[in-house]
Amino acid sequence: MTDVRRRGREKTARATGSLEDRTRALVERTRSGELQSAQLRLAGYCGDPAARAALNCPVDPKTPCACTDIDSPVFGRLRVHHTAGGHDIEMQRLGPLWARGLSHWGREIVVRACQAATRRAEESWKDGLPLSYEEGGAWADVQTTEIAAQLTRIDAWLECPCDTHLRTATAGALTMGDNAPVLRIAACVILTCEAIWDDDPGRNATNVFAEASQIANTDLVRDVVLQVLIAHALR
Repeated sequence: MTDVRRRGREKTARATGSLEDRTRALVERTRSGELQSAQLRLAGYCGDPAARAALNCPVDPKTPCACTDIDSPVFGRLRVHHTAGGHDIEMQRLGPLWARGLSHWGREIVVRACQAATRRAEESWKDGLPLSYEEGGAWADVQTTEIAAQLTRIDAWLECPCDTHLRTATAGALTMGDNAPVLRIAACVILTCEAIWDDDPGRNATNVFAEASQIANTDLVRDVVLQVLIAHALR
């Protein structure tokens, strides 16, 4: 297929948004080499219907997808079950299985997922602040300023994983305060930094998701991470 025809199909897919058109466009992008098979599998693993269809997998993300080469995330069981004592224990046990699976696509993908989860937790905490608290300058204090700066340094490493950005992304220090949610966000940032160099970055991802889910709804954290990774994989 010529580049003109392929671009035409991609334009049609964006215009219609139909599963059939999106699937056809992804198949053509993969055949042409524009989209790597690993990228397509990542999008399928994260539940993108068109990517799963292009992989000849069940479109329903709750159905295991053998084409990802690893165990599929158990979307159907990764739901929060509220009990008198908090989140269901089984959910907390199963969640890390999905997070660890991201290691199959390398360190950068794990760090990108951790970063997305951390930002979602940060946004949820900020959105929940009383107006008087926000007006009091909470977001100008030392700790939250350091967190924002460290997230920016991690963003820089994701854009350019050179030695210079590696050093700056992993050398930052955070001041520990006494605000429990901010401490959890700081923990997410620290764990994300560690995922950049840790031999087992998937372990850091499971811990980031656990911490972030104590601030934001677990489903919300997961869904944001999936959206970020799908967009990155199919860019």
